[in-house]
Amino acid sequence: MNNIDNNTHHLASEFDEEVTVSLPHYHSFYQTVNLIKAMGIDPQTWLGTGRGTGALVDDATK
Repeated sequence: MNNIDNNTHHLASEFDEEVTVSLPHYHSFYQTVNLIKAMGIDPQTWLGTGRGTGALVDDATK
């Protein structure tokens, strides 16, 4: 059995590799985060987009 690194039965790295099958423009979400940061907007809340690594929200809150 794989060492699971999240609350699902799948490795987070597998999610990152396969997410574009379900969400073809998933990586564009990161561009949105960069745009919001560049505009100087400081949201109080970010919405996660799935059960993956949490990388999107981690990136948004840095």
